[in-house]
Amino acid sequence: MVDQTPSPGAAATGSHAAAGGSKRRACAKCARLKMKCLWPPEDKIKDPEACIRCARMGLTCSVPAAIPRKKRAPSSRVAQLESRIDGIISLLSTNQQQSQPGNPTAPSPLTPDSSTAVANKTEGAAGRAAARPRNPQHVPRPVRRSDAVLELLPNFRLTAQQAVHYLATYRSTMMPKYPFVIIPDHVDAVALHHKSKCLFWTIMATISPLTSEMQADFKHWFRRHVAEEIVVQQHKSLELLQAILIHLAWGDFSFYVDMPTTTILQLANSLVVDLKLDREPGDPWLGSQSLLADAWKALEMRIPHEPSHTSHEMRAVLGYFHVSSPAASLFRRGPRLPWSRYLDRCCEALEKAREYETDLHIVALARLHRTADHIHTIFKPDGAADLPKYLRAPVFMAIERIQAELKSIIDAYPASEQVPSIMCHYHILIMRLYEPLINMSPTPMDDSSFSTCEPFQRSEGLWRCLQAASDYFNSQLSIWNPELRLQPFTFIGLAAFAIVTVSRLLLLDDAPDWNTAVARRRLDFAGVLATMGDQIEEADREARASGHSQRFLEDGNGSASRYCFKVRWIRQWYLAKLPAEERAAMAVSIDTAPEDITAATGQFDDMPLYGPLWDGFLLSMDPSFLSIPMAMPPGQGTNGNM
Repeated sequence: MVDQTPSPGAAATGSHAAAGGSKRRACAKCARLKMKCLWPPEDKIKDPEACIRCARMGLTCSVPAAIPRKKRAPSSRVAQLESRIDGIISLLSTNQQQSQPGNPTAPSPLTPDSSTAVANKTEGAAGRAAARPRNPQHVPRPVRRSDAVLELLPNFRLTAQQAVHYLATYRSTMMPKYPFVIIPDHVDAVALHHKSKCLFWTIMATISPLTSEMQADFKHWFRRHVAEEIVVQQHKSLELLQAILIHLAWGDFSFYVDMPTTTILQLANSLVVDLKLDREPGDPWLGSQSLLADAWKALEMRIPHEPSHTSHEMRAVLGYFHVSSPAASLFRRGPRLPWSRYLDRCCEALEKAREYETDLHIVALARLHRTADHIHTIFKPDGAADLPKYLRAPVFMAIERIQAELKSIIDAYPASEQVPSIMCHYHILIMRLYEPLINMSPTPMDDSSFSTCEPFQRSEGLWRCLQAASDYFNSQLSIWNPELRLQPFTFIGLAAFAIVTVSRLLLLDDAPDWNTAVARRRLDFAGVLATMGDQIEEADREARASGHSQRFLEDGNGSASRYCFKVRWIRQWYLAKLPAEERAAMAVSIDTAPEDITAATGQFDDMPLYGPLWDGFLLSMDPSFLSIPMAMPPGQGTNGNM
């Protein structure tokens, strides 16, 4: 028998001939390599046996035979849909005929009866004979918007009415205290939930009363959700930045001393940079040696146009600057957003537009904390070893210039706009300006290398720091009395810095240029701490009685109760450090002070004025830190929830 199997070249020739001049198929070699298969033109080589590539490389060229595709079987689903459509069309035509004047009793196509009939007949046309007609009384009603239930966690759910109430409360009571995140009046709670889940639930967790377990679960969800959105999903949005700002502003003081602060601030900083909120829109933010502009020009393409930032974006970037500046300058935590010309333009735009009355407060706070950058240029904050040993005249001149700049910022606003909350930041920055002088040595008076005025400059600077502390406590206590529970927790951070600085200032060793006894007579620090503890206790009692939101710590105790205890503990510690004759001359004498204070004087003498105690004295210090019982003076006990 003769073998009639064609060779590969003959098979290729036969396939091409069968094609009758149609487009040639790719050979097996080119198809496997996913390369374009080119054949020589027909006018030069008729019925070529190999493509150009295979002929050039000496490869065997074979074209696989065309395999006919299997035809799909008719889909039963398509038949069912066609039958349903035919049934619906027939029912519509029947209803149109029955709705004529001769049939007044025919049901309207919009009534439940007609809709039920249409559904039943459609099912019958589709072949569902087992389906039973639906009762019009059992047709589910559409869920009203006010009846919707919004749930984040199994133990954290709200109705739409509760969400509307909490959002209105946030707008009226808490948003004026922290105006960097504005929720317009036309945005309702349900719409905010659909637009930004994270921002909505952060506001709800801030204003709604939650138990300690619910607050702990929400904090865990917030950290996980923000990390998932920013790090994993690479989502960048203004609402995420606003949620972080609210979470930081209405969180606990631990955010400014514990490690989670650095992580959250880093995420907020990445959002500011990725959203390009820290620079002018359209600014490529490149150096003078960059070739990007030349590349765009060579490609004959225009640089992409970026729209101008909205007022909400300007408030957000200034809000991050407001959060990061105290955390970096007072507590050395988190990245610091440097002040730029564009941030100044944001202040000018908000001040000119005045869309909200609180925009002037935003501008004032941002410009006040702008001077913190100038303070860093004078005193290096990374260690006392870098500070100058003596206060020389050039440094004192720079300090006075920064103080004059702070004063000019405050004087630029009318007296009606100089609210106590802004003045608290102003006085704290004055204290921050003169606080490094505490670590400097007294200037010798018998050294000829110093001028005649330099030995007295440190005394004047320390006294100005003490005066600023006195003014700060007056402003703070005036707003804490009625509205302590409504203040953002940034004020707790300011109070912590003031307490630590004043404690160091009033317990400083006597020097030729500083008399601590005179300084303690100028500021009744024990009385200030007593008033502060009473106000915190009263605010905690009112919050519990009214059912408002409270901040809880990890152990389940209220943060206000812990603050009250520790402020009074610091007062006892301060009184124990004073000489007996000074305690006798004060309002709190030996007879009214607890006996354990005088008995523990020796233990308090070895306690440093700074270090781990001061880093966490408002949160992490255990009441059993000392072996002695911490009894309170009569009438000054806490509410018993420690």
